[in-house]
Amino acid sequence: MDTLIPLVVAGVVRGSMYGILASGFTLIYNSTQVVNFAQGEFLMLGAMLMYALATAAGLPIFLSLVLALVGAILLGWFLKIGIVDPLMARRAPIINIIIATLAYGLVMSQGSGAVIGKNRYAVPSLIDGPTLAEGSLRLNSQGLTIIVVTIAVTLGLWYFFSRTTTGLAIRAVGYNFDAARGLGLNVSRLIAVTFVLSAAVSAVAGAMIAPITGASAYMGLGYGVKGFAAAIVGGIGNPFAAVLGGILVGTIESLGSYYLSTAYGEALTYLALLITLMVRPTGLFAEEKA
Repeated sequence: MDTLIPLVVAGVVRGSMYGILASGFTLIYNSTQVVNFAQGEFLMLGAMLMYALATAAGLPIFLSLVLALVGAILLGWFLKIGIVDPLMARRAPIINIIIATLAYGLVMSQGSGAVIGKNRYAVPSLIDGPTLAEGSLRLNSQGLTIIVVTIAVTLGLWYFFSRTTTGLAIRAVGYNFDAARGLGLNVSRLIAVTFVLSAAVSAVAGAMIAPITGASAYMGLGYGVKGFAAAIVGGIGNPFAAVLGGILVGTIESLGSYYLSTAYGEALTYLALLITLMVRPTGLFAEEKA
């Protein structure tokens, strides 16, 4: 038990990052049916910009976070208007659009490596504080920050999609694209909001995890795959279910890595994905439809 509790806590911290990424996947998927395989690179971008701004340029940490979010938002917006819109206008198959997002992510990764560097860089913590200690539980300030930010992002998305006019309109687009357009909704603008939001939340995840793992131009792919697995396990149609899927995936990986090996921890993540697809294709926490 003394070992189990810290492992579960570490899994929740790690899974929170997967969950935020998973919610980014669901935001775009719900409005366009496109799986954005550049999602992990927005996490990478948040981490690398935090290094470039806070460490290399010496800017204040919270100003660096704001600027990192602005950079991610701009690139998320360009992905929508510069890549996805032209392909949709030409009625390209969904698979072509998905491949285009993958290519966009690779350009971001390679571009970051070329401009900032290809090493792994240290990033300062956003908040320095004492370690929470209770029995066998040890949770440092950065891990606690990650959990709190994940809760805040999840609640923020819930409020946005449940209580705001724009959020409700985006949900309408997801339910019925043509009907939403027939009601006079600006579908293109609403979809752009989902791209911007998904880029922003992923960049936040990168800024949160970078002080623990460091920032690297090539970190996005691994996190992106785990985030996608979390979205499928939790339920890709629901951003909140996707966050729960992320926490479950992170916990499985943490326990598997300790009790078996790091390689088995990775394998268990994808085994959970496979089992979910076979047993409950809509995801473990997806809402049942009438």
